[in-house]
Amino acid sequence: MIRSTRGKTLASALPKDIPKVKEEIKASLPLLRAADIRRLAIPYNEVLVAELHEEGFHEAAEYFKFLFELDEETRKTAGPDTLIWYKPRLADNEQYVDRLRSVLLIFCQRTIPAADRTLAMIDTALFFQNLTWEWWWIAETLYRSAFYIAKEIENDDKQIINILRFIYARFLFFQMKNAQTALEYIREAYQESRHKSWNASDIVGFEQESLFNESCALLHQVLLQIARQTRDCDVQTSIDSCRVALNASNESGHDELVAEVEYEFGKSEFTAGNIEEAITHFINSLNAYEQIHDAQGTCTVHAELVNAYKQIGNKDIILRHLEEMTNIASKFQLQQKLAEAYYLTAEYYLSRANLKEAIPSAEYAFSLYNRLGLRIQANSARCLVGVTKGKDITDAYKVLIKRSVEGDADAILKICQWRDRGELF
Repeated sequence: MIRSTRGKTLASALPKDIPKVKEEIKASLPLLRAADIRRLAIPYNEVLVAELHEEGFHEAAEYFKFLFELDEETRKTAGPDTLIWYKPRLADNEQYVDRLRSVLLIFCQRTIPAADRTLAMIDTALFFQNLTWEWWWIAETLYRSAFYIAKEIENDDKQIINILRFIYARFLFFQMKNAQTALEYIREAYQESRHKSWNASDIVGFEQESLFNESCALLHQVLLQIARQTRDCDVQTSIDSCRVALNASNESGHDELVAEVEYEFGKSEFTAGNIEEAITHFINSLNAYEQIHDAQGTCTVHAELVNAYKQIGNKDIILRHLEEMTNIASKFQLQQKLAEAYYLTAEYYLSRANLKEAIPSAEYAFSLYNRLGLRIQANSARCLVGVTKGKDITDAYKVLIKRSVEGDADAILKICQWRDRGELF
């Protein structure tokens, strides 16, 4: 016989059993606190703020209110039908709210050492930094708060605050695309970490070199970005940025960074009209790329040297660089660089009126670009083919005109046939 596991109801109970049944029903109900009931009726973010106030964590509660209000204000400022308007809201994500609650409770407890509080803020900021762009605003807010606490750290020789400067600069540069502000922070980390054995691997969660070497590399990247951005509008700033970047790359001990900055230095000097200085930096870059066996970089610098030597008319050196570029691109099967080499070769021979060499080089460049699907470059090469072949025809036409003036009947006949029938001459 199977017995029912259901308890009695008041309707089915005898009058004398009603008090007992009431007690059984009460005992079977879940134990709910006032806070539990409140969570069922009020949005989680509002409940959290209220509970933090009740527990005496007023600073943490106000920080949360600031985050929620900032999120809403940003959405309203952007307006409907924008990416920011439709991005997920912090108030709707209980998992992220709970993560922030844990770190803000640490942040607000002055009894916890400032170093531990700073590291907790950095760890949570890195968590939000590694999410999609919609959450980066939280990472930036936490980083700024971490700087506020880091000022209270004592007896660590400024190690943590300089690691924080490096991490924040990296965030500004790679995520926020703000090279100018990143420069302020990475420059300090670079200067303060010199001759120190500091390392940020345990904090960022992956293997790194010393903080100084990493700061050199990041400073190099930031300055080169600024150099590229300012090259056409403020070339002196571009040159100055390259100069500082070159010092940082030399201190990093990485030849590939030296090769890159020498190349950018050369381009900035070239833009400024300092051709000899540009050539010097390009040659330094070429030597560095050859030393690390970077065929792509080597071809790129050869092309820049060709353009630089054009300015001073050294045609023999131009041809040597063109030949070396063509050989390297062919050897390592760098098809785009090979096409560029043939294009530059066609330009070189065209400038020397050597159409016999110019035409096939231009045609081969067009063929390669077309095969690679590079339409813009292919169109340029097509135009160059037209120019070289057109010049060949023009030169032949000039010869016919001259012979016609001298009374050559055959020349006159060919001109007439070309004019009337389009026959080639």
